[in-house]
Amino acid sequence: MNGITPTRDQEENTSVVKIVHVIHRLDFGGLENGVVNLINHSPDWLQHIIITLTGSNEVFAKRIQKNVQIYDVNKQSGQDWGMYLRLWKLFRALKPDIVHTRNLATLEAQIPAFLAGVKTRIHGEHGWDIADPNGDVVKYQKMRRVIGALVHKFIPLSSHLEHYLLRKVGIPARKVERICNGVDVNRFRTTHEGISGRITLNVISVGRLEEIKGHKYLISALAHVKERLSSLNIEAKSGLCSLTLVGDGSCRSALERQVIDAGLDNWVTFLGSRSDIPELLRGSNCFVLPSEAEGISNTVLEAMATGLPVIATDVGGNADLILPYQTGILVPAKDASALAEALLYYLQDTDRLLEHGKAGLERVNKEFSLPVMTGKYYRIYRDLGKH
Repeated sequence: MNGITPTRDQEENTSVVKIVHVIHRLDFGGLENGVVNLINHSPDWLQHIIITLTGSNEVFAKRIQKNVQIYDVNKQSGQDWGMYLRLWKLFRALKPDIVHTRNLATLEAQIPAFLAGVKTRIHGEHGWDIADPNGDVVKYQKMRRVIGALVHKFIPLSSHLEHYLLRKVGIPARKVERICNGVDVNRFRTTHEGISGRITLNVISVGRLEEIKGHKYLISALAHVKERLSSLNIEAKSGLCSLTLVGDGSCRSALERQVIDAGLDNWVTFLGSRSDIPELLRGSNCFVLPSEAEGISNTVLEAMATGLPVIATDVGGNADLILPYQTGILVPAKDASALAEALLYYLQDTDRLLEHGKAGLERVNKEFSLPVMTGKYYRIYRDLGKH
């Protein structure tokens, strides 16, 4: 179907397929946002149910626009053997056609799904566990290989994760189908009016303030930019370049101290968690993702859909999204100097800033729109959900 949503006639001839999505927690995040998009835009022949291991954020759950049952198995810290029994009972009671787990945290739910007689079992790989940022932990590879025998279809979200499953884990190619994330282009739509003369580089970065997201390198890069501007006899005022950090996390206080120590108080703004991301992106003109590891980034796609050039580390699926010096710039992870050079590139070249942003928007429209992504999932659900 090439990512096209089934027609009305096809929907009428398709019996209802009940699918249970098992996720660690229903909360703000790229994985969870993808699940919500699948549900909100799904055809009527799909019935969705969500099972969480550790509960939900009520504010985020309100993004679900359809009538969806949400169950929580209340996983306890450590090894909670009782959780498997609770999952098995739920699967037996709900009688789904498909169980779709995501990432390592929920992979083991495939076992009670199999024992409960669920006919079709799917597992998505959105990114590696925080304890295994590069996919090198052999124990986790073995877990995927062993439990993978119960999985009918693996869906990695990037070529990086696809190669991991095929080469390191040893999953047969017939069981693997890559589907990149998609973005609601209409939600992030913007109007390009052009820019001229000396610009203010309004940089934005959206993501959890955790160590693996690499914000400390971005702040260090901004300090380098300030020093470089001073060395070029350009007055390094806060108005020439600014950084807005959207998100919260355990590293926030440390990052705030780093900003103060670097004399960047007037350059950096911490906004915390926000729900008005489209508006914040439209108020910026450059997006940066400094992560040490990634799966496939929804925030990169959202920035591209807003027409922003993207500076990102060359990790995970970022290279699947960004065309270097066409839609943005890829830099090595943990390299503040490289990040600084990328920022200066756009600060000193107004034409490229706008050109790369427009090219990124065109790329999203053609290859990473929401209809393209959801259509591929619905095809798999339809084909595998038939018994």
